Amino acid sequence: MPDTRPNILFLFADQHRFDFLGTNQALPVRTPNIDRQVGRLVDTLAERGELENTVIVYSSDHGEMLGDHNRWRKQTYYHPSLGVPLAVAGPGIVEGVLNETPVALHDLAATFLEYAAAGTLRDQEAVSLRPLLAGETQRVRDYAFAGLKNWRLVFDGRYKLIVTQRPSAQQDGKSLAQLLQPGGGVIEDSGVQLFDLAADPLENVNFAAQAPGEVERLRRALEAHLASGERARELY
Repeated sequence: MPDTRPNILFLFADQHRFDFLGTNQALPVRTPNIDRQVGRLVDTLAERGELENTVIVYSSDHGEMLGDHNRWRKQTYYHPSLGVPLAVAGPGIVEGVLNETPVALHDLAATFLEYAAAGTLRDQEAVSLRPLLAGETQRVRDYAFAGLKNWRLVFDGRYKLIVTQRPSAQQDGKSLAQLLQPGGGVIEDSGVQLFDLAADPLENVNFAAQAPGEVERLRRALEAHLASGERARELY
């Protein structure tokens, strides 16, 4: 599917346009520089005889829109912002495998604990990725969740449901089920969005109205997740 969205650079004043141009132009320079620096670490591990006993993880805390959907930086629910790089190598880890199953960044904490034989944390929600990395399974969790400000989402590896609240509704203590009712607090024009990342990887088509069954399935998963978070906060 061709990407027919307008060039973001034409939407800004000239002083901003060059800042964004510089950001894009810097990426081809930054990428090989990161590669070189990682290579230095790997070489040092090899020189010290520790490479075969080290798990190497490359990741980040957020993605970057870089003009997609006429947006820059992060803080949105679209995949370029939401997704982060995650590359793992080391002893017992299968090589050359690309797995797009949903995982969460905090799953790394559970993964490190398992590799270190350090047990688990109290009320741990994170899931260790070690079985996935070892090729023992193709999936370790059914859903990944995210949220910021007035939006929350759930992603199952193909379908992504985003629920956006009016700012006033956030203070009402309503459940997602209540928010999804007419007048419940969800913004009407974009309050419930459902994207099929397999058929629509650019997230251009909201087909929530055409797939009420998927909306309900994912809504239940999201509501259960948020409820478990509330219970966890009550414990501490």
